[in-house]
Amino acid sequence: MSDKTSFHPKNLFSSILVLMLGLLYVFSPSLTAEAHSSLLEMTPAEKVVVEKSPPVLKLRFNEPVEQDLASVTIYDWNAKPVFSGKPDSGKERSALLKFSLPKLKQGSYTVKWHVISLDGHPVGGSYTFAVGEATKNGIKSVGNTDDSVTPLIVSRSIVQGLLLISAGLYIFSWLAARKQYPSLGKLFKKKKHHLSNFIYRNNH
Repeated sequence: MSDKTSFHPKNLFSSILVLMLGLLYVFSPSLTAEAHSSLLEMTPAEKVVVEKSPPVLKLRFNEPVEQDLASVTIYDWNAKPVFSGKPDSGKERSALLKFSLPKLKQGSYTVKWHVISLDGHPVGGSYTFAVGEATKNGIKSVGNTDDSVTPLIVSRSIVQGLLLISAGLYIFSWLAARKQYPSLGKLFKKKKHHLSNFIYRNNH
């Protein structure tokens, strides 16, 4: 008696479905419980009035972030950018980001920051502080004009998709060999043969 496992298309495609759902859960950040990065502390603090221009801006997050992908832009009370740059440190991940600042004049400022979470999602926010004295007439609103992270997210999504497909094909090949299912090549040939017969019958 042969101990070979008989081929049942229903079993094969059920296995593929379970496999792909499992891989999707592993590779998709949106389906995992991992939280995005969040800002815990900033120096100068939010809405504080410092006596003199701060030499350094510090941002502390709840998890390490990629410093080479982090950025900060500071706008004055007229919504004019007065500083834009990346952290002073190297490319290593860190929960504390430091930015060396130029000398700021008296008035109110808006800080806009952008980082990439460990799960690959872009996170950003803004807050205000003042140097010497807050601007009496208030500050102009700063619009969301930063889209520098869009190409990064697109490229990362493509890479994740390719990884998902590659992992699925690899595990499927292993599963097919273990269960003695037909290989993908044989399945494609079989489908092509059925399609050719169908076209032939409809044309004659």
